[in-house]
Amino acid sequence: MRLGPAEREAVAALRPDLLVVFAYGTIFGPKFMALFPRGGINAHPSLLPRWRGCAPIPYAIMNRDLVTGVSIQRLAQKMDSGDVLFRREIALDGSETTESLSALSATVGAGLLVQAIEAIASGTDRGEPQDEAAATWSVAISKDDGLVDWCASAVELDAKARAFHPWPGVHTGLSGERLALIAVKPYPGEESGAMPGTIISVDKSRGIMVQTGEGQLALTRLQLRGRKAMDFKDFVNGARGLVGSRLQMP
Repeated sequence: MRLGPAEREAVAALRPDLLVVFAYGTIFGPKFMALFPRGGINAHPSLLPRWRGCAPIPYAIMNRDLVTGVSIQRLAQKMDSGDVLFRREIALDGSETTESLSALSATVGAGLLVQAIEAIASGTDRGEPQDEAAATWSVAISKDDGLVDWCASAVELDAKARAFHPWPGVHTGLSGERLALIAVKPYPGEESGAMPGTIISVDKSRGIMVQTGEGQLALTRLQLRGRKAMDFKDFVNGARGLVGSRLQMP
């Protein structure tokens, strides 16, 4: 959305004090920011300067960070580079998905925004400059990023599946059909000697076991294109010759 003269005039009529932003993804120009005597603040779901950019939550999960969090920063003319007013850590246990961590981050962020607004109103706000040398970036994720590379490790593929849930999801190919992997579980210490992407076995208690570049990945919930998602036990009942077949490589 372009914020031109008409939009600035409409905002000015409200006589605002402070701009509060979450997940907007645009840098506001000087003319627009001049409408807010107390400037602007943003709730960003990472511990800045780590994971600046538009996809901090998937990147924290995909990179298997042990801790992430929410930062309240002042708006600046460079993306996610403003002074940090408040931050709160969120410990990660390796079970989070982008869906679950987004919900938790929103709750934490709402509380921090209240604290920040109260501090600004009372004149007690103190910002901490970010360390530019420590900055890392998250970039936009596309549907194509969900394609599974079976040469990656089981732990890496599990993290990717959780990071890409619910969107864009991760997928591979089975007998020429697109196969979405809805839920998986890694078994990093198990090796078969087979090529990555090979279905090793069907374990009734764990899932469809696939060899990866390091360890095995259990597929526990799957979905073929145009069909409903199903538990691996139901999936196996409708499939033949799974064991020994190789899932499509990128």
